[in-house]
Amino acid sequence: MRGTWLALGVTAALLTGCTQLVPGSPAPEPAARAPVTIDDYGLDLAPRDRTALQTAAVLRTIDPCGFVSHTQLADYGRVAQVTPYLSPESCQVRIHSGDTRSQRLRIELSISKPAAATDYPVDGGTALRAADPGSDPHCELVVPMQLPTTGVGGTGIGTFTDYVRVTASGFEGDNCAPAGAVASKVLVAARDLKVPLRRYAAETLPGGDQDPCALLRRMPAGWTVSLLTSVSNPYECKFYARGKDHADQYFVLRLEVDRPDDSVPAKASSIDLAGRTATRYCPNTSSPESPQWCFIDFALDGVFDGNVPDSPLTSAEQSYGKARATVSVYGPEAVVQELAVAALAVYR
Repeated sequence: MRGTWLALGVTAALLTGCTQLVPGSPAPEPAARAPVTIDDYGLDLAPRDRTALQTAAVLRTIDPCGFVSHTQLADYGRVAQVTPYLSPESCQVRIHSGDTRSQRLRIELSISKPAAATDYPVDGGTALRAADPGSDPHCELVVPMQLPTTGVGGTGIGTFTDYVRVTASGFEGDNCAPAGAVASKVLVAARDLKVPLRRYAAETLPGGDQDPCALLRRMPAGWTVSLLTSVSNPYECKFYARGKDHADQYFVLRLEVDRPDDSVPAKASSIDLAGRTATRYCPNTSSPESPQWCFIDFALDGVFDGNVPDSPLTSAEQSYGKARATVSVYGPEAVVQELAVAALAVYR
């Protein structure tokens, strides 16, 4: 994940957890009756920005792993692990079949439509099959999902189209069979506006329902936000802000998912962030024309364990089912820590 951040850093120098419903718990309410309001953060937002914020707000209410049905996938083996995968909007399912094959499904909420796709029939309708690049045999099915949104301050109603990507790999025979089982569940949920919501999950990933752009309302004293640049990811906020020197500076706040035992970069150092242990990493991307850019990361309390009871997986495989939420704040070295302290108030 840090590699992705590094690419973002070079560009700048020049956007509640995956779990199953508890048996006997209420069925997810229709998305149309799940009120979602957004903040304009005191900015004069263009309609395009408002739509992006609405989309992000709705996506944060959805539990991608709630689309998994153990019964539907029983023909392929035992669902042994369902866990957040790399980011809060993505979920990975590991299915144990008694042999050495690594059978995996990935479910991801996405705003992007596949560049090349063909119609693919599944139970209940038709999904899209993304073109297979061929280097890694898999099947990716995409379900368009139209969900309603409410506008800023709760006024106005519109719709947007999101895409749920279901990718299967490692299965014997046709990878599209298990992918289709999940895609059909997504299709019906989208059609009936009964998508799985985070608030009904047995466990949630810490911070999964928080708005990262809420930081714009909690800026340190002497700071003002000048421009919101991107909310294309529901768990990321990119913006410009100016401090006492009145110069616009670029920042990113992002909620990430990693393993509890993931190592930090060799050049990272431990720091005290208003009483919380954090890490500081400056990848030396500075030049005479631009400042040094740094990351301040702090982990949220709690570890998500997506392994099923009496898991048949090895201890090494089970370790991949444990996820930790980490908040990462990126910005100029001289001031990024100020913004990271403010982020603590968003993800407390």
